[in-house]
Amino acid sequence: MKFSLSAVASVGAILIATAAAQITPPFYLQAFRAGIPFPRDRVSASFSNLWVDRFGSQNATCEGPDRGYANFYLEGERLHLLSPPGVTQLVFTDRSGFGRGQIGYLTNPTEIPPRFEVDGWHFDANRDLHFRGQNLIACEGGPSGGWNLRLDVGIIEPGCIGVRVHSTDEPVPIVCIYH
Repeated sequence: MKFSLSAVASVGAILIATAAAQITPPFYLQAFRAGIPFPRDRVSASFSNLWVDRFGSQNATCEGPDRGYANFYLEGERLHLLSPPGVTQLVFTDRSGFGRGQIGYLTNPTEIPPRFEVDGWHFDANRDLHFRGQNLIACEGGPSGGWNLRLDVGIIEPGCIGVRVHSTDEPVPIVCIYH
């Protein structure tokens, strides 16, 4: 196996826990609907959104092959995309009436927009991902036939279904910048 120096440094940097926040090892996410996986069940990142069952490239610049799905890590209650040193890609949700549970990511944010929330991501006992106890949904109609992941904020959305988003440790993490 070959690893680039920056990939090893990036993974090593996130594994060092700080006193302020515990950092998890890198993982990927899989989405299940009623216990049945999507054909392409791993969560991908592109166009500032998270997707499931999206066909094609993530439009990411990776230090290795773009496998069509994203790697993540949790730093305290903040969910990050696994990015190279010096790049931060932070996952947010917008639970406002305007955002309706949108989930996206910001690259190198200097400030978080007022409606966006970044603190509150966590795993339950089964390693399923939640935001402040709320579940996720997937809404059809994304590019290349994908389903857009959102937070279930209790608003009935046509074309959306409840999903369970499960985390699995990534044995060979790939560091990417997602566009």
